[in-house]
Amino acid sequence: MAIGERIRFIRNLRGITQKWLGQAVGFPPKTADVRMAQYESGSRTPKEDLVKAIANVLEVSPLALQIPDIDSDLGFIHTLFAIEDIHGIRAEKQGDEVHLIFDGSKRTMDESIFTMLSAWAEQSKKLRCGKISKEQYDHWRYTFPVSYTHLRAFNHMEKFVSLEKLLFTHKPLARRITALRRNLIKLLSEGAGKIQKPLVFLHFSAFLIYSHSIVAGGLEVIS
Repeated sequence: MAIGERIRFIRNLRGITQKWLGQAVGFPPKTADVRMAQYESGSRTPKEDLVKAIANVLEVSPLALQIPDIDSDLGFIHTLFAIEDIHGIRAEKQGDEVHLIFDGSKRTMDESIFTMLSAWAEQSKKLRCGKISKEQYDHWRYTFPVSYTHLRAFNHMEKFVSLEKLLFTHKPLARRITALRRNLIKLLSEGAGKIQKPLVFLHFSAFLIYSHSIVAGGLEVIS
């Protein structure tokens, strides 16, 4: 996390302006807001003395503003505090363990981050259960997000193959689904001109059994 983002976050938390903070740390009134804007945007990096001065005015530890330093105990804990501010995690003590809870229902929790954390938890569980080796687990972590993207694509493919096998073994069901999908494609294709947007951009795809790949009204149909 950039130090400017932390300065902005805590400054807003304190309810003070860039100009007021700039003047409080010694900048002239005419340039105080401009200088603070530069530090918060990351176009300039404050030196250690200025970081201490800003932290003193904001009434926080300089470690609360500095780029995360997880090599030290204090740097590590302040990194977790920053994650709490941004993503809404909470610490809970359960017996001899302290758990960090990422609540996906909280507005402060970004959906994409929660999805990635869930994927991490799934891989960790597989390691604990012996479904994957430590080498496989490390590979997943160290090649992330490439490994994550490939795994999701593989899981989606497995689900599609399973559905395809089911349809092939139930011919009447396959014919009914095919007819329904053809009607749906026709309706959506007729409406494509009204919304003036290719249906492929709506992330809709249809899979028809025993058909060739075609493109109808912007809708990709894959056999």
